[in-house]
Parts: sequence; C-alpha cells; structure tokens
Amino acid sequence: MNGNTKECNNDNKHFLDSLNIHYCRGNTNERSETDKRSYECLYPGCAVIAKSYNEYITHRKTHGQPFIYECKVPDCGRTFHHYSSFRSHKQTHEPNPQCEGCGKFFATRNALQYHKRICQTKYR
Repeated sequence: MNGNTKECNNDNKHFLDSLNIHYCRGNTNERSETDKRSYECLYPGCAVIAKSYNEYITHRKTHGQPFIYECKVPDCGRTFHHYSSFRSHKQTHEPNPQCEGCGKFFATRNALQYHKRICQTKYR
C-alpha cells in the first residue's frame, strides 16, 4: 500500500487521513503516537483536560450554552463566543509570520496568505 496511508489494526484497512482511521479504530486503545491527543477545556476557569474528543464534547455540555472560549495565555484571559474568533486571537500570541518575497510581517497567517497572492504576482 502507498507509504502515505495508515493501517487500522482492527481490520487491516488503509486510510489517507487520521480522521478516518480514528473512526475505524473506534474505542480501541491502539492509537499511534501521532493519533494521541488531549483536549483542554477552554471555558473560563475550567482546567479539565479530556482524553478523547467525545469526552471533551460531553464535558463541554456541562458548561451550558453559549460556550465561551477563554485564552489561557498568562496575562491575557480574553474570552470569545465563537471558536473562529478565538482561533484568530490565538495567532496574536505567536510570532508574526513574514512574507518570503518582500520581507513584510503580518499579524495573522490569514493576512499573510492574502498578501502572498498579491506579492507573488508582483514579483514574478
């Protein structure tokens, strides 16, 4: 089989992505190191770390609706009602990405990706 596929130990099926192999493996404990994850609850004041996505979703429901995402970076603590806003905010704590073509820095990876479309056309 292709070197880019992963094999499910339950039934020897091969998959291209981790999500499908996760569903194939179901509730077995046979997970590769790259498949092992922890899921940290991002609700303000909560320190729970679930061992599986299903456990995380079950726990998350205990907080009620709407779910609030809290930035856990020290001295930040900003909260968000939408995961997409929280994800964009997390990028502000990372080093600013830089364009290889012109050297400009950007606040987010999305801004850099948008810029690259223009910059690559300009410098061809």
